Amino acid sequence: MGGHGGLNILPQKKWNVYNFDNREKVRKDEEAAAKDDQLKRDQSRKRDSEFRLLQLRRARGVDPHPTNLKSEPPICADEPKSESDSKHLNLLGYGVAGKGVKAPWYTLKPDKEVEEKRKETNGKMMKKTKKTVEELREERLNREKAEKERERALLLNKTPSNHHYPRDRFMRQR
Repeated sequence: MGGHGGLNILPQKKWNVYNFDNREKVRKDEEAAAKDDQLKRDQSRKRDSEFRLLQLRRARGVDPHPTNLKSEPPICADEPKSESDSKHLNLLGYGVAGKGVKAPWYTLKPDKEVEEKRKETNGKMMKKTKKTVEELREERLNREKAEKERERALLLNKTPSNHHYPRDRFMRQR
């Protein structure tokens, strides 16, 4: 009863995932989906490049629709209306830097005040790092001495009369 030689009906089932025909269907469907996805990506990439080129031409003041093209590409309804609507980012992530677009912070020249503060802090940092071994040892010894003095002061102030803990009724006094 219920031994290992029972009925083997899985190969006859239509939904068997190990069936050769089903594996071929899956492979063909995946190839078709990959081709479709690649086609969509290529179209999107082409639309984005055309849009960026148009924005760059407008920023430079060049005619955005040159007449030497044989045929104009059709304008799609899903084409983004502005650079901020586009999900595409340029190399540095700022989109097309045209009129009305703030330049990134690293392209701007630093203010004189900021530059002076940076020089001051760099000078202070250099002074801190150029201490000799003897100076560092002296600072460490002074810190250790101050710490020992604080520890002694705490220990001297600790006497049994200064304890403010409630006595436990189960603890005996000696």
